[in-house]
Amino acid sequence: MMREMFDDVETSPGVLAERIRTTRGGVSKLIDRLVGKEFVTRADRTDDRRFQSVALTAAGRRLVPQLAALAYQNDEELFGPLPPRERTALLDSMKKLIQAHGLETLPTEWGEQMSRQVIHETGITTQQGKMNFPQVVGGLLEAGVESYLVDFATRQKTHYLSDGTTHTVPTILEPGPISAEFSGEDLVAAIRGAQADTVRYPEFVKRAAAAGVVGYRAFLTGERVIYFGRKGEQHIEEFPRPKT
Repeated sequence: MMREMFDDVETSPGVLAERIRTTRGGVSKLIDRLVGKEFVTRADRTDDRRFQSVALTAAGRRLVPQLAALAYQNDEELFGPLPPRERTALLDSMKKLIQAHGLETLPTEWGEQMSRQVIHETGITTQQGKMNFPQVVGGLLEAGVESYLVDFATRQKTHYLSDGTTHTVPTILEPGPISAEFSGEDLVAAIRGAQADTVRYPEFVKRAAAAGVVGYRAFLTGERVIYFGRKGEQHIEEFPRPKT
């Protein structure tokens, strides 16, 4: 539930119940426990005191990446033998079975949930250094992602989908110190290594931070990446063109 709260400044118990597909009573009990541990705050809404708003505390936000790392590990143990494409196919097959047997009415959020699952699975394998950039691009495009923004300082990655929605996930990699000075030469060297598949993502993150990169936005449909320095410096890298 804390993961679902991570995307919002604040939300409501009712919204959380819909997102995690449980009862409001169940959500209320979870919120009580999290408030007691000072991971969540709860307050009456100023516009309508019949309703409450809940939000992660600073401690709660710091905890989410650690929980994400554990979730990634559990997912990898279960789905590790399957590459991202086959995991997507498995979810599609489950959807067909539910429809065929009329087990329940499919929720409107099903497509969104599948997209999120692909995003999470791609994030796992990328941060473990098991995927190269073209594979990442292919997997995210299939999930409907048009672009994504990585912020090394906050350790968050926001995905922008073609339906206009966004999905933010915490990153589990520690980039190391971000240099105050931007080095385009060192950044390009790291990019070339990634393009040649001699540098995988965990090493690329460290080298990019050492080159003064505070974050970057990858435009998958626009086929370019814009890297940002701490003082507003930029480097634009076009996707490599297929060799003819």
